[in-house]
Amino acid sequence: MLKGVFKLWALSLLARAALEDSLVWRFLGPFPFAPRGGPSNDALKAPGLGPLGEAVAPWFCETAFESEAVSRDGSEGYPSELVIGAFIPDWQDVNVTVETETSDEGGKVSFRMSPDRIEFPEADWDSLQGAFGERTGGMFRSWVVGKVPDQIPRRRYVAQCTTSTEVRVHDADGTLGECTWTVLGSNPYRNPWGGQAVEVGGGDLLRARLVGMEDASFSCVFVETDAICGIAEEDFVAPDFVSGRLASPMISVAFRNLHPSERVVSVRSSVHSDFVWNTEGSNLSATEVPILPGQTMPLKIEMRQDGDTLVPSNISKTSLTVSIFADFENGQNCTVSANVTLSHYSFPDDAFQFTFEDYDGSLHYAAVRPPSEPCTDRMRSTTTAWEGGEQNGEDTKQNVSTISSQSPSLSLCPVLLGLHGAGVDVSPTRNAGWAGGFRQQRGAWLLLPTGRRKFGFDWQGVGRGNAFAALEALTRQLPGVPPEEREKYGVDPTRIVFSGHSMGGHGCWLMATRYADLALAAVPASGWIRFSLYSAPTLRVGFDYAGPLVAGILQTAQAPNDPALHVSNLLGLDVMVRIGTKDTNVIPWHMRRMARLHFEQGGNVTVSEDTSRAHWWGDVLKSDDVQAFFESHLETVNVKPPLPSRLLYTCVHPGECGSRAGFRLLQPERVYSPARVAMDLSRGGGRAEGGRWYLRSSNVCRLQHEEVRGIPKPSEVEIDGIIFPLWNSTASHLCRRSRVCRGPSSVKEDPLVPPKSADELGPIEEENMLQSSRSASNGWTLCSNEEWKGRERHGRTMGPLRQVMEWGPVLIVVGTAEGCGEGMRARGISMANGWWYRVRGALRVLEDGDVTDRELASHNLILLGGPDCNKITRKFRNLWRVPIAFAEGDADIQVKAHHLGSDGDTVTFSDPDTGVVFLAPHPFGEDNLMAVVGGTSVRGASAAASLLPLYSGGAIPDWLVVHAPSMSWQAEGGLLAGGFWDIHWQFASHASFVNSIPPTTAAF
Repeated sequence: MLKGVFKLWALSLLARAALEDSLVWRFLGPFPFAPRGGPSNDALKAPGLGPLGEAVAPWFCETAFESEAVSRDGSEGYPSELVIGAFIPDWQDVNVTVETETSDEGGKVSFRMSPDRIEFPEADWDSLQGAFGERTGGMFRSWVVGKVPDQIPRRRYVAQCTTSTEVRVHDADGTLGECTWTVLGSNPYRNPWGGQAVEVGGGDLLRARLVGMEDASFSCVFVETDAICGIAEEDFVAPDFVSGRLASPMISVAFRNLHPSERVVSVRSSVHSDFVWNTEGSNLSATEVPILPGQTMPLKIEMRQDGDTLVPSNISKTSLTVSIFADFENGQNCTVSANVTLSHYSFPDDAFQFTFEDYDGSLHYAAVRPPSEPCTDRMRSTTTAWEGGEQNGEDTKQNVSTISSQSPSLSLCPVLLGLHGAGVDVSPTRNAGWAGGFRQQRGAWLLLPTGRRKFGFDWQGVGRGNAFAALEALTRQLPGVPPEEREKYGVDPTRIVFSGHSMGGHGCWLMATRYADLALAAVPASGWIRFSLYSAPTLRVGFDYAGPLVAGILQTAQAPNDPALHVSNLLGLDVMVRIGTKDTNVIPWHMRRMARLHFEQGGNVTVSEDTSRAHWWGDVLKSDDVQAFFESHLETVNVKPPLPSRLLYTCVHPGECGSRAGFRLLQPERVYSPARVAMDLSRGGGRAEGGRWYLRSSNVCRLQHEEVRGIPKPSEVEIDGIIFPLWNSTASHLCRRSRVCRGPSSVKEDPLVPPKSADELGPIEEENMLQSSRSASNGWTLCSNEEWKGRERHGRTMGPLRQVMEWGPVLIVVGTAEGCGEGMRARGISMANGWWYRVRGALRVLEDGDVTDRELASHNLILLGGPDCNKITRKFRNLWRVPIAFAEGDADIQVKAHHLGSDGDTVTFSDPDTGVVFLAPHPFGEDNLMAVVGGTSVRGASAAASLLPLYSGGAIPDWLVVHAPSMSWQAEGGLLAGGFWDIHWQFASHASFVNSIPPTTAAF
């Protein structure tokens, strides 16, 4: 099979251009582009470009423009701030090389079209990269339009254009306005394993919108096929053999439905090799079907190995034959097979990989390296200690409590969690360099998760979840450990040294700042702080139209992923920062800044900067000083680092923060504003286990205390001047009885344990309390742990919109009503394939007439189509409890913008092509969510659906109303309203905006 040169990202088609019969294509660019973060824009749709700008997005095929409208000879050209003179003169011709092959068996044709290197002589790359950095300053958007050579026979091909799946081909004999476009893959993300099977022939027009770097290239590969199913190449998830045994029993391949119209209704599998197998024809899980035409679905397959039969030690590789048998709804069937190679390693000397199920049921792998020695030989005693000072007249450097070395828990090994950078493969077989980037530890496991892909999710959202799922699986499975050794190599998932490089350096900061009670220490290397600092948001053209309020609300959706905002939680933890002074990929400024922030809080930080190194070098995480730091924290006799006498716990999102000193945020007052709890653990001699701790809170409605191994706990807590004995954390939590916390309905919870009266409290010092705590209506009490979750937002439902896809199985339900069904189905398949590509996720797509109540109740839901399009949306329209409504016929969208306790105003959006996407509580479960997409037209709904965040940088809040024509060229400027719901699922006036018209003359 021909392989393409994949360096550009093709997103969607452009316009028709005059083409010669020779092998010449035309390019236009560069135009500004800012990676990730929000809506995309197409500069050629701006009204100022005249007839060309009046064309609608080609996705909808509603209008077309002729070839003469493309060229603007004699005019100013095309505006772009990336070029000298601010205008691109015109399209440029590029010669194309065509390579063809005909197979010996069956005469099948393959061909590749490769234009010469794209050059933009007018581009001002030097000043751009000087201002915005080598990576961001070199990015651009461009367009290509070309012709399939006449000699190519019209047949069915599996197509792939560079790294894209949304290049489009148009039949030369068709009519542009009749929606005869064929979309290659119908997926907004790169897909290196190929696109859909499409019919293509000589004379067809190929159009693509490209995103690339300064030195980008572009090519398209077409491989003839008559298959109706396939397996995605190179997308195998498999364990290794370790000392003759499978490290884990599950394997996964990605099945592709290549049928043009039929869905797969049942799937079976078989696995064969000399050492492992499964029962031929065994049914896979019913949750993996149906698989719609054009959809790719990762499948899980269980393998078996005779427990008494070990693979001989002289074998280094084992090849498995995996076969998939699929039955289609019309009675057709197909069989497809693939060979998967498993490597062999030895315990405990080698690194190896094992597989596990993630939150959505999809299978993933992680690499591990066991300790070189049993943990029982390294950990002789375990203590809980305080920082220096006096406590009850005693030197607190002495042990407060000592756990017997005979305790079974002492055999548990801590974990060194290593988070990789962008594009790094963690497989020890394919990339020994990453596993070899750390030394083997004597008494700790090295765990190297994937973050769900090589590019992962920036260790945010599902990337973070994947790391903890891998840790949980390592703890539970102990993969690769011989049965007779398992007691010596157990894992303690509450004692972690976080580390990582580049993107993983960012992940290391994230994990350590938000899960400080689990941390022993942190070693980030060459990492960035947050993406908005790494890739300047100033390049987003939409912010010029939207204004700072809208920009701020959108960026607030990423606040939970800002380690700088949570840096106060690091106090008490040692941090070593690794930097290469010559790093131009992630400039050292990021790491130096975080080091300063930690130091300013009173933290202990060591900066190890090598003036001769750049971004990566071989011993960046295994040099002598780094290894000495690792050993000093992994082999300590203390269970956890000692707590400082004072702490400041900061948390933006209760679902994405752990605890500090055992206290964890359950609910803030104002969503997406930092909640803070200041803790004084020493005043009045109360620092010992069993003493009183003093807390002051800001922006906190509900606060939990939970026991964490190695963290001492008080006997009573004084919070904002009110004293409570330490409560049973499994049954109750502290809740504030302010009006904001109770909500507009003023629901009253009966306290489980009443606070002490004013007389019992005695005098309260002014500095020990917030003003609001003086009022009984604003005071604290103890509340049930579960009762409130059915009516209020909590960690699992706090949003933003991306949270609907970040835990639990997810189901896309597409509307099928006439006039919208085809568009919603295509969008649903596009989303599922995008999620598979980005994070190897398994999204099911069902039509609204096929889904059962049981399936609805057991999934997070994405409902594509308003009440008139989607039966399930219509079923739930009176149950979603958020202030958004659809008029009959979906003619307009209504948002009730109210302040707490007031009726407020209802704002109606009725312009054609308006869409809405919003997060809402699931009607059937307090921990479940649903996202609803609708609009006054299919185009409006599809534009809203495009905002569902399939990538880590998506700055999308809880809800947005969009004007599709304006958003197509103004990006964020086309957002009419949006923001966050408050903790009671109502309009949050402090974090929302409403515009009556889009900022464009099109409003008239």
